[in-house]
Amino acid sequence: EVVVDYIMGGGYMTRLLAMAVGSNGKVYAFQPDEFIAMRAEYASDQDEAVAPYADEEGNPVRVFPVRGPIAEPGFAEPLDTIITAMNFHDLFLPSMPEGTAQKASRALFDALKPGGTLVVVDHIAAEGAGAEAANEVHRMDKALALETLKAAGFVLEEESDLYARPDDTHDASVFDDSVRGRTDQFLWRLRKPDSA
Repeated sequence: EVVVDYIMGGGYMTRLLAMAVGSNGKVYAFQPDEFIAMRAEYASDQDEAVAPYADEEGNPVRVFPVRGPIAEPGFAEPLDTIITAMNFHDLFLPSMPEGTAQKASRALFDALKPGGTLVVVDHIAAEGAGAEAANEVHRMDKALALETLKAAGFVLEEESDLYARPDDTHDASVFDDSVRGRTDQFLWRLRKPDSA
């Protein structure tokens, strides 16, 4: 498969995807310009994550770095799968240009082949928390996320409770010691319809 780690951060998911697609697959590791502008280390994190998958001359072979605007990632070919883990809420940060979440969701939809999948994992915000939760506690209001993704054309195919943590009250920052590494998270598989 041709897959994307969308908003790759330090590259943890990129490395897992590189193993999953095998020698015939391809991974695009996307790091947004906006993230690199906020923290320059994101650029070197990307470089380090893709380096092990280059040829002897340092040219990318199976894992390809991609940088660009968060809402206009621009991939070189149609994609089978896009995965974004713990970053969908970042599309709603007030530091992002207005409409980023909607534009990025549509860009991801357009980047997929018909029948392609989008996997979203994120920290759950309190019900009705809205976009403010993204900045205040680094969590995602599930209803807002689903509304945004459906408006872009996605169909929710399956929800898993794999990362459920019922004891999480959904109102503490994900960086708070009381929940860090133990947040309640949603895991969705969405699909671009075959007819799209």
